[in-house]
Amino acid sequence: MNRLGSVVVGVDFSTCGGSALAQAVRLAAFGEATIFPVHVLDAMMFSDAALGVTPFLPDMTGTMIADAKRNWPEVRAAAGAPPSLELEVVVGRPATEIIALARKQKAGLVVVGACGESSHTTIGTTAAACVRHAPCPTLVVEEGKGGGFRRICVGVDFSLQSREALDMAMRVAAMDGSEVHAVHVFRAPWVGRRAKGSPLAQNTAAQAQYRELLRDKLAAFCARRPELVWTNARTEVVEDASYGGGLARYVREAKADLLVIGTRGHTNLRDVLLGSTAERVVGLSPCSVLTVPPKP
Repeated sequence: MNRLGSVVVGVDFSTCGGSALAQAVRLAAFGEATIFPVHVLDAMMFSDAALGVTPFLPDMTGTMIADAKRNWPEVRAAAGAPPSLELEVVVGRPATEIIALARKQKAGLVVVGACGESSHTTIGTTAAACVRHAPCPTLVVEEGKGGGFRRICVGVDFSLQSREALDMAMRVAAMDGSEVHAVHVFRAPWVGRRAKGSPLAQNTAAQAQYRELLRDKLAAFCARRPELVWTNARTEVVEDASYGGGLARYVREAKADLLVIGTRGHTNLRDVLLGSTAERVVGLSPCSVLTVPPKP
């Protein structure tokens, strides 16, 4: 994670948000980056309040800003941040404001909690929007995961995006001494209605050869990264009907702390119009996820 430049982190005072802040502080320190914490008062909340208590709206805004500032020192200390770190408080849509700050600061990383106070079981709307629209890599942190990463999985589909994801995983691994698993998920061409009755569906030897060719291709793809030698890397080929489902299943079985994926690649080009595969993988994954967007 070296040469990050700056790190923008969303602070929502939830337990998960505290983990995100701790992770942002840790990564910013390693990358010698400036950290920009921001707390967004959701404009929708004020819109609802205005329907019934319009005369009190200015006082309510000021009170909530003051509350955030008052609670900040305790949250900052719990995350291990320096006492000099100030919190910016703004009113707007959380994801929009976080992304705008990332653009303004030319951030190298956005960090958000996987869920906020209103969502405790699935990826929150703020995290999902940052994954989809942030101009830089986005780290979505699971609750209680503010420390180092022991095992990192990287989704590889042989695209330029997955190469960038692999590079990013290596930077994190260099910081934490992590074990890295490069994982390629494939849909078997001999499975499904279209493949029924095909020669390949009946030829187990050909299927085994197909898997072996994928393993060789994955090993060659990763061999271009000399860092793999000292990160205890493994290369794994996983068969699954769903790219996201296969990655999530492997991450769960490997007990990984972090999954790194590109937000565009060979496997999800059709999802440019149908929705973000990366976003769905974040929702399915049982660990923190670092998404890497295409370079401009």
